[in-house]
Amino acid sequence: MILLLAFLICTIFLTRMVLIITGRLKGPIVQMFERYGDDEPFFYPWPQFFMWSGGWLMIAQLLLRFYLGIALPIMWIGFLLLLAAFIAYRMTDRAREWEFLHALHPFWLQDLWERTTRLERRRIAYMWIRLSWKARLYYNSSDQAFLQWADLVIMATLF
Repeated sequence: MILLLAFLICTIFLTRMVLIITGRLKGPIVQMFERYGDDEPFFYPWPQFFMWSGGWLMIAQLLLRFYLGIALPIMWIGFLLLLAAFIAYRMTDRAREWEFLHALHPFWLQDLWERTTRLERRRIAYMWIRLSWKARLYYNSSDQAFLQWADLVIMATLF
């Protein structure tokens, strides 16, 4: 029963990370812009993605072995993904300098970084909080509508 609960938790968080990486869930990235301070927020989801996928594979292997009697060598892949998560977490500061990681970001995030200042992104983040859940669902599903809404937020807060 505990294995099934752990598998469900890993599945939910892995699905969440896939939605964030593909750009279908904008809330966690937009909330990142709320922070004040000297350093610019950096979107780096790979440690969490590797961690949840490694945990998911390891628990899936245990479930397959205990309930179906099938032994697949995916436990080692899970260990390697957890090791990759640890290495990616330790390399977070260096990852800011690697340009190829910026190309892996969703299109709407790249466009927002190119066209807006830090203050404008912060305003967008605080306006995101004020949206209803229906509006958030709509803007999560459409990158073009989200970028138009972001433009409207910027224009509304110019003065």
